[in-house]
Amino acid sequence: MARVFVVDDDRSIRDLLRIALELEGYEVTTFGNGRQMIDAFEACSRAQQAPSAPGVILMDMMMPVMDGWAVCQYLEAHGEVLGESRLIAMSAAAEPGDEAPPLAQMLLCKPFHLDRLLELVAAQAALLPQGQMETPAPAPELLPVAPLATLRAAG
Repeated sequence: MARVFVVDDDRSIRDLLRIALELEGYEVTTFGNGRQMIDAFEACSRAQQAPSAPGVILMDMMMPVMDGWAVCQYLEAHGEVLGESRLIAMSAAAEPGDEAPPLAQMLLCKPFHLDRLLELVAAQAALLPQGQMETPAPAPELLPVAPLATLRAAG
């Protein structure tokens, strides 16, 4: 299953993207800032484990502690960390037509439509080498749920 890292300081965005991507069949790991993501890679390195690189990284550019620009600088200096991963930068300060930051395949302006983001992730994931990208599992079938009032009346 393809791995996606979501790096954003806004918890509601992280949670929304995690849920939406998991429903599409992706394995998702979230981080509240760039430093947390880098720390995870460095911890694997210290333990002499190969970090399980994500297929796609969705990263906000404006975050506290370590923003997306600093992460891009780190990744440029440590190219082995990024590997074949595809980076989609996200920013509320961006406007259509702005240039993507170094290493990013594209820049997505916030706010964005969730369907558009899912299309972009799928398109970037499709460009990955076969070994790094498996077809996402089909979305689970959603079963109808009885309203809470009906359940209370039956109990």
